[in-house]
Amino acid sequence: MRKSGLFMVTGIFFVILFESIIYGAINTSMFIDGEAHIRVNSGIRIVDLKVVEQVGGAYEVYNSDYSKDSTSLQVILPNSESVMVYEVTIVNSMAVDYEITEIIEDTYSNNSINYEIIDLSEGSVISNDASYTFKIRLTSKGDDLSNKCVLILRYLFKEIKEHEWNFDYMGKEQQFIVPYNGVYKLEVWGAQGGYYNELYIGGYGGYSVGTVVLDNNSILYINVGGQGTSAVGTSVICNGGYNGGGGARSFSYAGALQTCGGGGGATHVSFKSGLLSTLSGSIDNILIVAGGGGGGAFTNSMNFGTGGHGGGYKGSRALSSASDSIKNGLGSGGSQDSGGCRNGIRGDRCGSFGLGYSNSADIGSTANSGGGGGGFYGGGGTYVNASGGGSGYIGNTLLSSKSMYCYNCDESSDESIKTISTTNVSEVPISNYAKKGNGYVKITFIK
Repeated sequence: MRKSGLFMVTGIFFVILFESIIYGAINTSMFIDGEAHIRVNSGIRIVDLKVVEQVGGAYEVYNSDYSKDSTSLQVILPNSESVMVYEVTIVNSMAVDYEITEIIEDTYSNNSINYEIIDLSEGSVISNDASYTFKIRLTSKGDDLSNKCVLILRYLFKEIKEHEWNFDYMGKEQQFIVPYNGVYKLEVWGAQGGYYNELYIGGYGGYSVGTVVLDNNSILYINVGGQGTSAVGTSVICNGGYNGGGGARSFSYAGALQTCGGGGGATHVSFKSGLLSTLSGSIDNILIVAGGGGGGAFTNSMNFGTGGHGGGYKGSRALSSASDSIKNGLGSGGSQDSGGCRNGIRGDRCGSFGLGYSNSADIGSTANSGGGGGGFYGGGGTYVNASGGGSGYIGNTLLSSKSMYCYNCDESSDESIKTISTTNVSEVPISNYAKKGNGYVKITFIK
C-alpha cells in the first residue's frame, strides 16, 4: 500500500511538471542550464555562472548559484596565493539595449578576501539580442585555512530608450553628459555665411563625422555655429555667426546697392568648455570641427561674390564672376595650420585659429563686405567682396571612422584629414551634406 501511494504522488508530480513545461513553452522560450535547472529565457537575465580559474588551493564551499539578476558565491581561499575566478554570462533576448545602472553588494562577509568585477561596471551596455560576459575575481590577503567569503551581488538593468541626441543652434554653449559607456557617433555641421540673394550666397557650412569611445558621466561641450547676418545699405554692419564667424561692413558707395554678409560660425565638440577660438592651447581636447562658410557680398556692378564654402581640410576660396583683379582680392579658406588670407592690394586680411577674418570697423573702399567663415582655422577676408570658408578638423586620435564633406571643395584621402567633395546641400541636417542656415550637432549611441 505504501509503495502504491508513493507511486501515485510521484505520478501526480510529474503530470503537473509536464503541464507546466508545456504551458511555459507556449508563452515563452525555455532552456536547461548546466545544472539541469529549467529557467525561463525571457527579457534580460543571467544565464550562466562557472569557475574558470582556481589557484592556490581555492575551493567552493557550496556550488555557485545565480538568479535572473544576481550571483551567489561561497569560497574558501586558504592562503595569499589563492585565487578564484568566475565567468558570468548575461543574455539580452529583447529587441532593445539595456544598461547596467547599479551593481548592489547584497552580502560581502569577509574583507580579508578581495573581489574585483572585470569587464562590467555601471554604465555598461548589453546590446539587444546578444550575450555579454564578465568575470568576478576573488583573491586572499593572507594565510588562513578557514578563510571563507560569502559574496552575493545583484545587478540592476534599465532599458535604453534614447539612442540619439540632437543639438540645434542656441547661440551659447551646450553640454552632453554621456549616459552610457560605449561607442558614439558624432556628426557636426558648420553654419552658412550671410548673403543678400540666391545668386551671391554665403558659403555653405561643412560636415564632419567620426566615432569615439566615451565613458558614462563624462561631459562633452558643444558649440553650434550660427549663420552670419546680412544687411543692405551704405556702411552697414553684418555680424559674424556665433563661434568664430567674421563680421563685415558694406561698401560706402552712394547711389549703388550695397550689401554685406557675416561669416558663418564653426561647430565643434570638445572635452573642454569654451568657444573654438579659446582652445588653441588645448587642441587635444577638441574632438571634431565643421567649418563655417564665408560671407557673400554684392556691393556694386563690379564687386560681387559667393562666400567660400566651409569644411574639409581646407575651406574654399570665395568665388566671383568679376575681373581677375577683383578675384585676386577674394579671401581664401582656412587650412589645418593657418587662417585663410586675401591676395592683392590693401593689406593682409587673414583668419586665425577658430576665427574668420573680421573687420567691420573698415569704412569706404577698404570695407570687407563678406566676413570670413569660422573653423579650425578661419577663412580670410576681402575688400568690397566675399570671403573664404573655415576649415574642419578630425585630427584627434580618439576619433575613428572619420571624414569631412564640403561643397565643391578640394579632396584628401589621408585618414587624419579625409575630405570628400559633395554637391548635396540642405537646410535640414543630413549626413554627408553641406549645410544651409545655422549649424547642427547629432550624437548617436552605437553600442
